[in-house]
Amino acid sequence: MAGERILASLSARLLTLDRVIEANEKKRVSAEDTLAFIESKKNASTLKKTKSDVNRFREWLLEESETREIETIPSRELDMLIARFLMTIKNNRTLGELEPSTLKGMVASIRRHLMDLNYPEDPINSKEFKHSRDMLKAKAVHLKQLGKGNKSMRSKLNIGKDCSVQVKLLIASL
Repeated sequence: MAGERILASLSARLLTLDRVIEANEKKRVSAEDTLAFIESKKNASTLKKTKSDVNRFREWLLEESETREIETIPSRELDMLIARFLMTIKNNRTLGELEPSTLKGMVASIRRHLMDLNYPEDPINSKEFKHSRDMLKAKAVHLKQLGKGNKSMRSKLNIGKDCSVQVKLLIASL
């Protein structure tokens, strides 16, 4: 009798648990749920970099007397503005040239910002932004000529006769 009650109680709990599981599986997911999930999985460092780069671009636009929001500027105008930005932007601390990878990262940040706001054109892949892409390439070539971002300008480890002699002396001293 006591065993039957325990079995009946366990059976009722299992049925309740099955219903809860079924209800959760059938739960509808809203568009807001998907957007919130995507946003929660974005890298915090990337978000910070994007915000910083977009703010820097906005400040430059204000210096150029451009007061419109970035996402409201037509693509052809924005293409020219980005090209001019790339041509003139300098390091905030040293006032020197930036590394080519830094400029590329800034364009990627502007792209992320625009894509998040459903901008109709992609600044990295769209033919509407050819001029700014060409400017980025030309600026990278120029900066590499100056030794920026140029791996061939790094100091090289000299592995020659002198080095092998030093290794032999080091091994002998052990």
